[in-house]
Amino acid sequence: MKKTFVRHAFAVALSVLAAKGAAAASWSRASFSASDGTEIHYLYRAGEGSPILLVHGLGVGADGFALWRDFFPGRPMMILERRGYGSALGGEDAAGVGATNRDDVSRAVDEARRVSVADRVGLLGYSLGALLLPPPDPARVRWLALACPGVPGMARDMPAAERSLEAQTRYWFGVARAGGPAALGAWLVQAISPAAVELSAKLASLGLTAASEWLAARAYDTAFLNLYTRESLWAYAQDAGFDPQPAVPVFIGYAENDQVVPPAAVRRRARQLSAGAEPTTVVHWPGDHLDALADPALIRSRLEKFDAEVAP
Repeated sequence: MKKTFVRHAFAVALSVLAAKGAAAASWSRASFSASDGTEIHYLYRAGEGSPILLVHGLGVGADGFALWRDFFPGRPMMILERRGYGSALGGEDAAGVGATNRDDVSRAVDEARRVSVADRVGLLGYSLGALLLPPPDPARVRWLALACPGVPGMARDMPAAERSLEAQTRYWFGVARAGGPAALGAWLVQAISPAAVELSAKLASLGLTAASEWLAARAYDTAFLNLYTRESLWAYAQDAGFDPQPAVPVFIGYAENDQVVPPAAVRRRARQLSAGAEPTTVVHWPGDHLDALADPALIRSRLEKFDAEVAP
């Protein structure tokens, strides 16, 4: 009996490992050329039907969404690796990172349509990724989903201490840049590395090991820290987003205790978007900014339900 049990358990273990291997093998890495020639990478899972494109935020690249790779089973899914994460640094626009990244995302929409042989894409932005989405074109975008989203004007809802810290960071970043590459590099390592290390530790505590290790390896890389700082400062400086009445259905999901994006700012943005002709779905859950990455159950069923209710 013991031998039968052992054989059975071994067979089950092998089947689980095989299933995991098959799931891992179903994802591939590819790239496309941005308008400035930069090679932009992405992870892709083939499937049937309309594809989903996921745009990550600040500090946590495509690896942070390892537990979201099972979302929308059977459907094509693309996880974009934004510049500085899965591709070379550079190509930032004069105002920060917005215009360049929006153009990259727009091209990624067309890449997802091309590889999936589909007309329209579900466009999902997480955190800063939500600020980098271009205005949704209903001919190419089926729906828009904003998860724990950065939103225009969110700095107004930050606590006074946080606004003060952001202002100080902006000031000293400018001073360091004026001092030249050596001064900027020294300031980035001294002032910004601790934040990157802290985020890496947070990811590790949530069990997001691959993302934690990826970030830890870059916590003293001045090129990455420069991007990390520019993106952060750019995000909190935004006051205007795309048309508050988009022509596609919108999903907004946020954490009730988000310490990065003030929930009040997200609710304000939801009211703006709800004024449009297309329906807006708003959901929330207990927890902080990164909790849904570690516990996909917080958002998965509601996001997939929203997708199922949108017309093909």
